[in-house]
Amino acid sequence: MLAPLPSHRAVRLALVAALVLGTALRAIPVLAAPLPLGDGGLFLAMIDDLRASGLTLAASTSYNGLDIPFLYPPAALMLAAGLGQLLGAATTDLLRFIPLIASVACLAAFMVLARRLLAPAAAAGAALAYAVMPHAFDWVIAGGGLTRGLGLLAALGAMAIAVHPAPSIRRGGLIGALLGASALAHPQAVVLGAIGATVLAVPGPRLRQAWITQTMVAAGVTVLVTATWLVPATLALGQLPLGVASHRLDPFNGLVRLAALEFSGAAFMDLVTPLAVVGLVVGLLVGPRRLALLLVLVYASGPGGGDFLGAVPWALLAGIGVGGVVHVVDRHGAPFGALLGTATAALLFAAFSTLGSSIHEGSKLQAISVDQAAAMRWVADAMPADTPFVVATIDTWGNDEVSEWFPAIAGRPSIGTVQGSEWLGREAFERREDVHLALVGCIGATAHCYRDVAKAVGEPEAAIFVPKGRLAGPFSALDCCPALRSTLEGAGYQIVYDGPGATIAQRGG
Repeated sequence: MLAPLPSHRAVRLALVAALVLGTALRAIPVLAAPLPLGDGGLFLAMIDDLRASGLTLAASTSYNGLDIPFLYPPAALMLAAGLGQLLGAATTDLLRFIPLIASVACLAAFMVLARRLLAPAAAAGAALAYAVMPHAFDWVIAGGGLTRGLGLLAALGAMAIAVHPAPSIRRGGLIGALLGASALAHPQAVVLGAIGATVLAVPGPRLRQAWITQTMVAAGVTVLVTATWLVPATLALGQLPLGVASHRLDPFNGLVRLAALEFSGAAFMDLVTPLAVVGLVVGLLVGPRRLALLLVLVYASGPGGGDFLGAVPWALLAGIGVGGVVHVVDRHGAPFGALLGTATAALLFAAFSTLGSSIHEGSKLQAISVDQAAAMRWVADAMPADTPFVVATIDTWGNDEVSEWFPAIAGRPSIGTVQGSEWLGREAFERREDVHLALVGCIGATAHCYRDVAKAVGEPEAAIFVPKGRLAGPFSALDCCPALRSTLEGAGYQIVYDGPGATIAQRGG
């Protein structure tokens, strides 16, 4: 076993530091932005639908005018809608603060898991790694993190109970209840919880029968809890909800991303990645080898291996790496003061790098601007309700926040918005994705290119929404589409709005 830190007091100090630092790093970007970070437009529409219907699940959601069946696991959405009704809070505020609270709670649950699974020094290192790793929380504190965060929290709770050294029927029931809650919140998070609760909790021969009983009870309770939504939804909609979007599963892509070792998300001075790689090597050589298996299975089981899910095994491995470094330093008799000073400086650099991670093009720590949202609200107030729109975009659909938020705030259909179409089946999803890629291909082109895309999908009269401001971080261009903006009138459009957040043009006079 790896040597512990010089004292239990130092371990407790490291855990407290991880919780405080992690909370601050999660809160700063949320409090700095007046609107939800990253994605969340689809959930905004779904929550508003639930609030308008008195918390009754409808057959479909109003988002983007596509009649998207309400197949998404509803627990987190129902919770947000209920809190909104109870508190009279704006849905955008719910999408800012519930994910933040959930992310901090995930950090605390991860710390419990690490303490039960690893030696003290490794547990402290894992907690600090999870606290500062951007991808451990950026997808969780985004607006779309409402479901990710609550699903991940339940999954981590199930894993922490599963690794308890004394398996029992009661613990099996708790694990199953948490895994069921995770399934009712997010379809990927429950996969992490189920894999982790199985892989990390395999006991020695004397307790194997008790572990098998606990696992069977957990599986049964998970099915029962999940069935409270899955069975009525399947009967009402005539299709299995979780099977509709299964075409997005891509194990090969997930394993490629695993091999690329780009899991931290740090802007610079990435300390977690080398420590995690060291921990992976140490784990394979001296144990626990189960973490390597957990890592591979998590990346192979989701759409590309969600970064916020992969952060869990990577942070645990980084903790083993920290434990190995401390063991080596301890053997060479380094003074505790020097070790503490070095660790503090490293944490400060890591925290600075984490805050700087929002400069990445695809960072979920960025939000649409207040001016852009104001332009979308103008559309909701001034444009006919059935007006389709082309939203100019520069990025792939998963990172294109303007296109996702537009249908929710403007209340008008966007022909190139992909979000939600995965619940319409593979063919519909791929059609929407093709349209979005065609619009991305119009970057730098004139308005004629966008007009032709609209014609090709049968919407020749579609209006155009051209956002203003930086769309991909502080180093992106101030104007995404100068050629488009300057050729609108020449392509047969009339500018009806030209504000600080967008230029809006419609066809004809």
